[in-house]
Amino acid sequence: MNATDAKEFVISRIVAEARSQAVPLSETERQMLYWSEIHPPQNIPDLQELAGRFDAECDSDRYEEKIRGLVAAARSCDSANTVEAELWKDAVSALSKEDHYINVMLPGLGAGLGGTSQKHRTRDMILYLAIALAIATAVAIYTLYTVR
Repeated sequence: MNATDAKEFVISRIVAEARSQAVPLSETERQMLYWSEIHPPQNIPDLQELAGRFDAECDSDRYEEKIRGLVAAARSCDSANTVEAELWKDAVSALSKEDHYINVMLPGLGAGLGGTSQKHRTRDMILYLAIALAIATAVAIYTLYTVR
């Protein structure tokens, strides 16, 4: 399964699960399931406009939590069917090889149930900044002592 087919499969299962649970899924929320900066979807002409709409209409943490719940329910329903369970496995595997927003909401591809919370993103950013500061300090000290 390639990433495009994988994404279509996963999104179709999320949308179907939202319908079966009567969970509202706006057009913006549905389109965000296709989001990828590196692999822009062909069916969404203006990703920047979509991103602006999403930021204005949605809370990303609530959205990711809602999608994780729909994914978990859909996978649970599909786990009894070996063909469907194998499709999920193949889809997650295919998507894991590329950068797609949906990955943060899939089990095994992010933290916890399948996503990276704002708390984890902040922690990671602080860690990266601390590492960068340590490297810059080491370079400055090395430069200071070797210039003499």
